[in-house]
Amino acid sequence: MVDTINTLDWLDKNEVNVVIRSMGNLCSRVNGKRNEIWGLVSSVMSSLYSLELENLRIRTEMGRKVFLMNGGRLGRERGTNESIKDFMNKPKSKEILSLLNKGKTVRDIAGRLDVSFNLVVKVRKHHEKNLKQSIPVHT
Repeated sequence: MVDTINTLDWLDKNEVNVVIRSMGNLCSRVNGKRNEIWGLVSSVMSSLYSLELENLRIRTEMGRKVFLMNGGRLGRERGTNESIKDFMNKPKSKEILSLLNKGKTVRDIAGRLDVSFNLVVKVRKHHEKNLKQSIPVHT
């Protein structure tokens, strides 16, 4: 609610006219001057929005609780995780690894292969972890 009011105040200070079409084209500025009713209407609408958002959160939470009470389970289904070995053997992971070994940057690889930045980082993380496990440490 505070963000909405702050945004509307900022728009008003910069003399931007805000129009609410669903209320018969209610304008924040009339003939270049601030509409006196605007402040009242905008704060009431912000309050109603906040109340509706809170009600939505409560209804969603209650729906989840009922689902769980009836034996439902939230989250990823069991058995849908792939092994690290399967992940690293995918063609895209192999391409990423090849470019990483050539010294390319994460952003460069993501751009070249049209993959997400996070995917490149994940491949690098698993590769580095695998390297650490395969190198014997002498004490």
